[in-house]
Amino acid sequence: MGSQEPHKKASNTKDSPRGASVKKPVTLRGGCFCGAVRYRCDASPDLVFCCHCLDCQRHSAGPFAFIVRVDAAALEITGKTQTYAYGAGGQGLIKHFCPICGTRMLNEVARFPDHRYLAGGTLDEGADMIPSMHIYTRRCVSWFTPNEGADIHS
Repeated sequence: MGSQEPHKKASNTKDSPRGASVKKPVTLRGGCFCGAVRYRCDASPDLVFCCHCLDCQRHSAGPFAFIVRVDAAALEITGKTQTYAYGAGGQGLIKHFCPICGTRMLNEVARFPDHRYLAGGTLDEGADMIPSMHIYTRRCVSWFTPNEGADIHS
């Protein structure tokens, strides 16, 4: 989730505003695997993207992180999360996860204090959310192809 670099569009696409591919629900709800931590967000996401950086691969235990950016003020968390913080120089990240089952729930990014970055897999109904952007694709696993129409940042 670093700085944006020059990018290219996936082939055969039309320009569209970020997040335009999101079917926007009125309220987002989600939670961890065991149910001890739940959240509710009363604002539509303003960006849905995938990060292929090595940190996100490791934190998500997968080939990329599927991330839903929301307004921090609209997010309400029920239950206590445990945190893991890292980074320096204003680039820091705080990862929130369930202390019982270990599900990674969301990130706080020091440079963007007005946003929270939900782990897309924790949404109760996130299957219709299509990423509008893929970042750090130079780290993308060889067998994955970003979705048609998404902005591609290497």
